[in-house]
Formats: sequence, C-alpha cells, structure tokens
Amino acid sequence: MTRAHRAVAASLALSCESLAMFWVDQESVLGEGDRQQVLSAMRCMGETLVPYIAACMQRVYGTSKPEMQCRTVAACVLEQVEFEEKAIRERQGEEERRKREEEE
Repeated sequence: MTRAHRAVAASLALSCESLAMFWVDQESVLGEGDRQQVLSAMRCMGETLVPYIAACMQRVYGTSKPEMQCRTVAACVLEQVEFEEKAIRERQGEEERRKREEEE
C-alpha cells in the first residue's frame, strides 16, 4: 500500500471511529427519526463512501487491485450498524409476538 493509501485509509478509519463514537455517546438521547438518520449515515459511510474513495484511489494511482481494505477501514461503523439492526429486528419481533398474544 502506498503512503497516500495509508494516509487516506487512516483518515477514513478515524472518521468512521468518530461516527461510531458519536452513536455510542448519543444514541440514548436521539429520537427515532434521528436514530435512523445516524444509522443511515453510518451505513452509507461503510458501504458506499469508503469503497467509493478506495475505487477513486485505485483509479488515480492506476493500480489493478484495491490497495485499501474497505471492510477493515469501516469495521467499527459496519459492526455497529449490524448490531443495532439486529436489536431493532428483535424488538420488532417481540412487539409482534406481544400483539399476537393480546389478540388471542
């Protein structure tokens, strides 16, 4: 990996970490709409922005393979999104079970 790739990867990793830390610090005080907005931003960062920048770096430097490990760079936000989405599905499942039990 070139020095430029390392610098960009480090900067992106720091940005992802900052976003994940914001989530950890603020998620309990965010309303449902704001929670969804932050989760969407984290998902976008990990699944779209980091790979896009990696592809741009690949093109600029004319490398035939990606030099930046996107999943590693964005791991903290992607793991947090996966964890939160799993928790949301579990809560929704519990609510649906409760509704069914009330109807019976």
